[in-house]
Amino acid sequence: MRTMRQRMFAIVVFIAALCVWMPAVSGERLILNCSDRYWYPFLYTQDDRVGGMLYDIVEKAIGSLNMEARIEPVPFRRAIARARSGKTDGVIAVGFSPDLSRVLDYPPGAQEDMESPWRIMQVDFVVVSMTEDSYEFEGDPKTLPPPVRVLQGTPMVDDLSKAGVGVQEVREEVQNFLKLDRDRKGVIITTSLAAEMMNRDPRFNGRIKIHATPVASYSYYLAFSKKSRISAEEKERIWKEISRWRDDYIFMLQVFSQY
Repeated sequence: MRTMRQRMFAIVVFIAALCVWMPAVSGERLILNCSDRYWYPFLYTQDDRVGGMLYDIVEKAIGSLNMEARIEPVPFRRAIARARSGKTDGVIAVGFSPDLSRVLDYPPGAQEDMESPWRIMQVDFVVVSMTEDSYEFEGDPKTLPPPVRVLQGTPMVDDLSKAGVGVQEVREEVQNFLKLDRDRKGVIITTSLAAEMMNRDPRFNGRIKIHATPVASYSYYLAFSKKSRISAEEKERIWKEISRWRDDYIFMLQVFSQY
């Protein structure tokens, strides 16, 4: 009898442990949102399909935890509104913002870390101007000549606004370059990778100048809604898995090779 009780106790302990390990949303998909802006190669929507390096890393991490996620692209402000109301479990590819931290749970240290160990990726931003423009960026955003064109939803928007710099926001990177080429004045704030890609585009090659001094560097996260059903333990497990795959050299080579 005592042996039977011991066996029953062991079974109960095993089931309880299994319940703790299993995702808080077992039997359901995580619902995640991302901005529907075209931010190639980091995150973009094409033919109703989400793609990009940030998406690839998150998808790999979630899948390796035997979890499923439905990732829905929506306008950035709607993604935040959905997180505020609890209609989504999280938002992919957001930089840290004190305002957003009232709605979203970020990994530990996100407010202080310049390059967070829990990031999906680190993204550097640079200044781009026309080649004939004599302006040279030396580190002070207040010297940026208007108009200052920035992709919608990036942390640069808030940081430049706080510095008193007015910005023009667009949803697709190429729009900024077409406007710069048309107007022949002002600058673009974009990622170093996007700047190099646009510089290889026949429409802009030899016509634009990428400034050597970077404007900023941001960690981009999967941030969870404070009203998500996911437990704190599960959030931490997902962040750690994202970190693990981001630091996997072979996997990241495969990711980069697609773009």
